[in-house]
Amino acid sequence: MVPKQLRSVVASVLLGGCTQVFGLAPTEQQPVTDAAFFDAPADAPFACPPIGETPQFSRVLNQIVQSCGEYSATTEGRAVALCTEPANQLAEGPLDGLLIPIAGLEQTAELHVDFARYAPEGDELFVRSWTQSTTIGRIRVYRRQAEGFVYTHDVALPGQTTDSFVRFGTPSRGPRRRMMVRNNAFAYQEIEFDAAGTAVLIASYVAADLGVTSITQSPPNLTPDGLRLVFAGSTTNASGVLYSDRASLADRFQPGRLLPGIPINPTPFLTHDCARIYVSAIGYVFWVQRL
Repeated sequence: MVPKQLRSVVASVLLGGCTQVFGLAPTEQQPVTDAAFFDAPADAPFACPPIGETPQFSRVLNQIVQSCGEYSATTEGRAVALCTEPANQLAEGPLDGLLIPIAGLEQTAELHVDFARYAPEGDELFVRSWTQSTTIGRIRVYRRQAEGFVYTHDVALPGQTTDSFVRFGTPSRGPRRRMMVRNNAFAYQEIEFDAAGTAVLIASYVAADLGVTSITQSPPNLTPDGLRLVFAGSTTNASGVLYSDRASLADRFQPGRLLPGIPINPTPFLTHDCARIYVSAIGYVFWVQRL
Protein backbone atom coordinates (compact mmCIF):
# COMPACT_ATOMS: atom_id res chain seq x y z
CA MET A 1 0.00 0.00 0.00
CA VAL A 2 1.33 3.45 -0.83
CA PRO A 3 1.99 5.69 2.19
CA LYS A 4 -0.51 8.49 2.69
CA GLN A 5 2.22 11.07 2.06
CA LEU A 6 2.69 9.79 -1.50
CA ARG A 7 -0.97 9.58 -2.53
CA SER A 8 -1.46 11.74 -5.58
CA VAL A 9 -3.81 14.67 -5.66
CA VAL A 10 -5.92 14.88 -8.79
CA ALA A 11 -6.69 18.51 -9.50
CA SER A 12 -7.86 20.68 -12.35
CA VAL A 13 -7.29 24.36 -13.06
CA LEU A 14 -10.46 25.05 -11.09
CA LEU A 15 -8.92 23.80 -7.88
CA GLY A 16 -7.07 26.97 -7.00
CA GLY A 17 -10.33 28.88 -7.00
CA CYS A 18 -12.06 26.15 -5.01
CA THR A 19 -9.56 26.34 -2.18
CA GLN A 20 -10.32 30.04 -1.85
CA VAL A 21 -14.09 29.50 -1.91
CA PHE A 22 -14.04 26.57 0.52
CA GLY A 23 -11.29 27.94 2.76
CA LEU A 24 -9.14 24.84 2.31
CA ALA A 25 -5.38 24.57 2.08
CA PRO A 26 -4.01 24.68 -1.49
CA THR A 27 -2.73 21.43 -2.94
CA GLU A 28 1.01 21.29 -3.21
CA GLN A 29 3.93 18.86 -3.37
CA GLN A 30 6.52 18.84 -0.64
CA PRO A 31 10.11 17.72 -1.34
CA VAL A 32 11.11 14.46 0.31
CA THR A 33 14.75 14.32 1.39
CA ASP A 34 14.74 11.80 4.23
CA ALA A 35 15.58 8.28 3.00
CA ALA A 36 13.77 6.84 6.02
CA PHE A 37 10.54 8.15 4.50
CA PHE A 38 10.76 5.54 1.75
CA ASP A 39 11.39 2.74 4.23
CA ALA A 40 8.29 3.49 6.28
CA PRO A 41 5.82 0.59 6.67
CA ALA A 42 2.55 0.59 4.71
CA ASP A 43 -0.30 2.52 6.26
CA ALA A 44 -2.77 0.55 8.33
CA PRO A 45 -6.25 0.48 6.80
CA PHE A 46 -8.67 3.07 8.07
CA ALA A 47 -11.49 2.17 10.44
CA CYS A 48 -14.32 4.37 11.69
CA PRO A 49 -13.60 5.94 15.08
CA PRO A 50 -15.27 4.60 18.24
CA ILE A 51 -18.81 5.78 18.84
CA GLY A 52 -18.74 9.23 20.39
CA GLU A 53 -15.52 10.31 18.71
CA THR A 54 -15.51 12.62 15.68
CA PRO A 55 -13.23 11.88 12.70
CA GLN A 56 -10.92 14.66 11.59
CA PHE A 57 -10.15 15.35 7.94
CA SER A 58 -7.38 16.98 5.96
CA ARG A 59 -7.83 20.48 4.58
CA VAL A 60 -6.45 19.38 1.18
CA LEU A 61 -9.21 19.20 -1.41
CA ASN A 62 -8.92 16.51 -4.12
CA GLN A 63 -10.94 16.58 -7.34
CA ILE A 64 -12.39 13.98 -9.65
CA VAL A 65 -12.06 15.52 -13.11
CA GLN A 66 -15.50 14.68 -14.49
CA SER A 67 -18.67 16.77 -14.30
CA CYS A 68 -20.78 14.80 -11.81
CA GLY A 69 -22.64 15.12 -8.51
CA GLU A 70 -24.62 13.09 -5.95
CA TYR A 71 -21.72 10.65 -5.54
CA SER A 72 -21.93 7.39 -3.57
CA ALA A 73 -19.89 4.19 -3.55
CA THR A 74 -19.76 0.56 -2.48
CA THR A 75 -17.41 -1.03 0.05
CA GLU A 76 -15.62 -2.69 -2.88
CA GLY A 77 -14.75 0.52 -4.71
CA ARG A 78 -17.52 1.05 -7.27
CA ALA A 79 -19.16 4.47 -7.55
CA VAL A 80 -22.33 5.99 -9.03
CA ALA A 81 -23.23 9.61 -9.71
CA LEU A 82 -25.38 11.88 -11.86
CA CYS A 83 -23.05 13.20 -14.55
CA THR A 84 -23.39 15.79 -17.28
CA GLU A 85 -20.59 14.37 -19.39
CA PRO A 86 -20.54 12.58 -21.72
CA ALA A 87 -24.34 12.78 -21.21
CA ASN A 88 -26.80 14.00 -18.58
CA GLN A 89 -27.29 10.54 -17.14
CA LEU A 90 -26.60 8.28 -14.20
CA ALA A 91 -23.12 6.85 -14.57
CA GLU A 92 -21.15 4.10 -12.81
CA GLY A 93 -17.53 3.02 -12.58
CA PRO A 94 -14.49 2.60 -10.32
CA LEU A 95 -14.00 4.82 -7.29
CA ASP A 96 -12.25 8.03 -8.39
CA GLY A 97 -12.20 6.71 -11.98
CA LEU A 98 -14.15 7.42 -15.14
CA LEU A 99 -17.89 6.86 -14.72
CA ILE A 100 -19.76 5.46 -17.75
CA PRO A 101 -23.50 6.05 -18.43
CA ILE A 102 -25.68 3.18 -17.23
CA ALA A 103 -27.58 1.54 -20.08
CA GLY A 104 -31.33 1.41 -19.49
CA LEU A 105 -31.38 4.39 -17.11
CA GLU A 106 -31.40 7.15 -19.69
CA GLN A 107 -33.26 10.39 -18.99
CA THR A 108 -35.84 11.82 -21.35
CA ALA A 109 -37.75 15.09 -21.48
CA GLU A 110 -40.62 13.36 -19.64
CA LEU A 111 -38.88 10.78 -17.47
CA HIS A 112 -36.34 11.86 -14.86
CA VAL A 113 -33.98 9.28 -13.38
CA ASP A 114 -31.67 10.72 -10.75
CA PHE A 115 -30.60 10.69 -7.10
CA ALA A 116 -28.94 7.29 -7.32
CA ARG A 117 -27.64 5.63 -4.14
CA TYR A 118 -25.49 2.51 -4.16
CA ALA A 119 -26.08 -0.28 -1.65
CA PRO A 120 -22.86 -0.96 0.30
CA GLU A 121 -22.56 -4.46 -1.19
CA GLY A 122 -22.90 -3.14 -4.73
CA ASP A 123 -25.70 -5.57 -5.58
CA GLU A 124 -28.49 -2.98 -5.62
CA LEU A 125 -28.91 0.55 -6.91
CA PHE A 126 -31.63 2.84 -5.51
CA VAL A 127 -32.85 5.46 -7.96
CA ARG A 128 -35.46 8.22 -7.87
CA SER A 129 -37.76 8.00 -10.89
CA TRP A 130 -40.42 10.60 -11.64
CA THR A 131 -42.26 12.03 -14.61
CA GLN A 132 -42.63 15.63 -15.72
CA SER A 133 -46.42 15.43 -16.05
CA THR A 134 -47.25 13.96 -12.63
CA THR A 135 -46.34 14.56 -9.00
CA ILE A 136 -45.70 10.86 -8.38
CA GLY A 137 -42.13 9.76 -7.80
CA ARG A 138 -40.74 6.35 -6.94
CA ILE A 139 -37.75 4.87 -5.15
CA ARG A 140 -36.86 2.19 -7.68
CA VAL A 141 -34.52 -0.70 -6.95
CA TYR A 142 -32.24 -2.10 -9.66
CA ARG A 143 -30.22 -5.27 -9.12
CA ARG A 144 -26.87 -5.87 -10.74
CA GLN A 145 -27.07 -8.73 -13.23
CA ALA A 146 -24.63 -10.07 -15.79
CA GLU A 147 -26.30 -7.89 -18.43
CA GLY A 148 -26.28 -4.76 -16.24
CA PHE A 149 -28.76 -3.23 -13.82
CA VAL A 150 -32.29 -4.67 -13.99
CA TYR A 151 -35.33 -3.11 -12.31
CA THR A 152 -36.88 -5.38 -9.66
CA HIS A 153 -39.24 -3.45 -7.36
CA ASP A 154 -40.00 -0.18 -5.56
CA VAL A 155 -39.44 0.74 -1.93
CA ALA A 156 -42.93 1.28 -0.49
CA LEU A 157 -42.87 3.96 2.21
CA PRO A 158 -45.16 3.17 5.15
CA GLY A 159 -48.62 4.73 4.83
CA GLN A 160 -47.56 7.32 2.26
CA THR A 161 -47.68 8.12 -1.41
CA THR A 162 -44.21 9.04 -2.61
CA ASP A 163 -44.08 12.44 -4.29
CA SER A 164 -41.77 13.57 -7.06
CA PHE A 165 -39.57 15.42 -4.58
CA VAL A 166 -38.78 12.39 -2.45
CA ARG A 167 -35.13 12.23 -1.50
CA PHE A 168 -33.19 9.54 0.30
CA GLY A 169 -29.73 8.81 1.61
CA THR A 170 -27.44 5.83 1.13
CA PRO A 171 -28.80 2.64 2.72
CA SER A 172 -27.17 0.35 5.24
CA ARG A 173 -26.32 -3.29 4.54
CA GLY A 174 -29.02 -5.87 3.87
CA PRO A 175 -30.97 -8.02 4.10
CA ARG A 176 -32.98 -5.52 6.18
CA ARG A 177 -31.70 -2.09 5.28
CA ARG A 178 -32.00 1.25 7.02
CA MET A 179 -32.35 4.48 5.04
CA MET A 180 -33.05 8.16 5.78
CA VAL A 181 -35.86 9.62 3.65
CA ARG A 182 -37.51 13.00 3.22
CA ASN A 183 -40.87 12.93 1.50
CA ASN A 184 -42.83 16.20 1.43
CA ALA A 185 -42.29 16.78 5.15
CA PHE A 186 -40.21 18.95 7.48
CA ALA A 187 -38.46 15.95 9.00
CA TYR A 188 -36.18 13.10 8.07
CA GLN A 189 -37.67 9.66 8.45
CA GLU A 190 -35.56 6.63 9.23
CA ILE A 191 -37.08 3.55 7.61
CA GLU A 192 -36.21 -0.13 7.60
CA PHE A 193 -37.17 -2.29 4.65
CA ASP A 194 -36.82 -5.89 3.55
CA ALA A 195 -35.61 -7.44 0.29
CA ALA A 196 -39.05 -6.89 -1.28
CA GLY A 197 -39.02 -3.16 -0.47
CA THR A 198 -41.68 -3.22 2.25
CA ALA A 199 -40.74 -0.48 4.71
CA VAL A 200 -41.60 0.37 8.30
CA LEU A 201 -41.00 3.69 10.05
CA ILE A 202 -38.30 3.52 12.71
CA ALA A 203 -37.90 7.16 13.78
CA SER A 204 -38.37 10.77 12.71
CA TYR A 205 -35.84 13.57 13.13
CA VAL A 206 -36.59 17.28 13.01
CA ALA A 207 -33.84 19.89 12.81
CA ALA A 208 -33.45 20.27 16.58
CA ASP A 209 -32.94 16.51 17.00
CA LEU A 210 -29.83 16.75 14.81
CA GLY A 211 -28.54 19.95 16.37
CA VAL A 212 -29.24 22.24 13.42
CA THR A 213 -31.53 25.19 12.80
CA SER A 214 -32.96 23.75 9.58
CA ILE A 215 -32.70 20.59 7.53
CA THR A 216 -31.88 20.35 3.85
CA GLN A 217 -33.97 18.58 1.22
CA SER A 218 -31.32 15.85 0.94
CA PRO A 219 -31.41 13.43 3.88
CA PRO A 220 -28.29 12.13 5.63
CA ASN A 221 -26.20 9.37 4.13
CA LEU A 222 -25.73 6.31 6.36
CA THR A 223 -22.62 4.18 6.66
CA PRO A 224 -23.09 0.44 5.93
CA ASP A 225 -23.44 -0.45 9.62
CA GLY A 226 -26.24 2.10 10.04
CA LEU A 227 -24.46 3.62 13.04
CA ARG A 228 -22.99 6.78 11.48
CA LEU A 229 -24.26 9.48 9.17
CA VAL A 230 -23.20 12.71 7.51
CA PHE A 231 -25.45 15.54 6.36
CA ALA A 232 -25.42 19.23 5.50
CA GLY A 233 -26.85 21.78 7.89
CA SER A 234 -26.54 25.04 9.77
CA THR A 235 -26.10 25.61 13.47
CA THR A 236 -26.45 28.91 15.30
CA ASN A 237 -22.76 29.58 14.68
CA ALA A 238 -21.81 27.98 11.37
CA SER A 239 -22.84 25.96 8.33
CA GLY A 240 -21.18 22.87 7.00
CA VAL A 241 -21.14 19.07 6.97
CA LEU A 242 -22.11 17.39 10.23
CA TYR A 243 -21.38 13.92 11.60
CA SER A 244 -23.46 11.89 14.05
CA ASP A 245 -23.37 8.36 15.43
CA ARG A 246 -25.14 5.97 17.79
CA ALA A 247 -24.22 2.86 19.76
CA SER A 248 -26.76 0.51 18.15
CA LEU A 249 -29.61 0.42 15.64
CA ALA A 250 -32.02 0.57 18.58
CA ASP A 251 -30.73 4.03 19.54
CA ARG A 252 -31.48 7.43 18.05
CA PHE A 253 -28.78 9.53 16.43
CA GLN A 254 -27.30 12.26 18.57
CA PRO A 255 -27.07 15.93 17.50
CA GLY A 256 -24.53 16.29 14.74
CA ARG A 257 -21.01 17.68 15.19
CA LEU A 258 -19.56 20.00 12.56
CA LEU A 259 -16.58 18.64 10.63
CA PRO A 260 -14.09 21.51 10.23
CA GLY A 261 -12.90 22.29 6.74
CA ILE A 262 -15.45 20.21 4.81
CA PRO A 263 -17.15 22.26 2.07
CA ILE A 264 -20.88 22.49 2.65
CA ASN A 265 -23.01 20.77 0.03
CA PRO A 266 -26.37 18.96 0.17
CA THR A 267 -25.15 15.39 -0.41
CA PRO A 268 -21.92 14.58 1.47
CA PHE A 269 -20.92 10.92 1.32
CA LEU A 270 -18.76 9.17 3.94
CA THR A 271 -17.00 5.97 2.89
CA HIS A 272 -17.60 2.75 4.83
CA ASP A 273 -14.28 3.03 6.68
CA CYS A 274 -14.73 6.77 7.42
CA ALA A 275 -11.55 7.39 5.41
CA ARG A 276 -12.99 9.96 2.99
CA ILE A 277 -15.86 12.36 2.54
CA TYR A 278 -17.02 13.12 -0.99
CA VAL A 279 -18.84 16.37 -1.76
CA SER A 280 -20.28 17.94 -4.91
CA ALA A 281 -19.77 21.57 -5.88
CA ILE A 282 -19.57 23.75 -9.01
CA GLY A 283 -20.44 20.72 -11.15
CA TYR A 284 -17.66 18.45 -9.89
CA VAL A 285 -16.97 15.88 -7.17
CA PHE A 286 -14.30 16.55 -4.55
CA TRP A 287 -13.02 14.52 -1.62
CA VAL A 288 -11.04 15.03 1.54
CA GLN A 289 -8.95 12.40 3.31
CA ARG A 290 -9.16 11.56 6.98
CA LEU A 291 -6.13 12.46 9.08
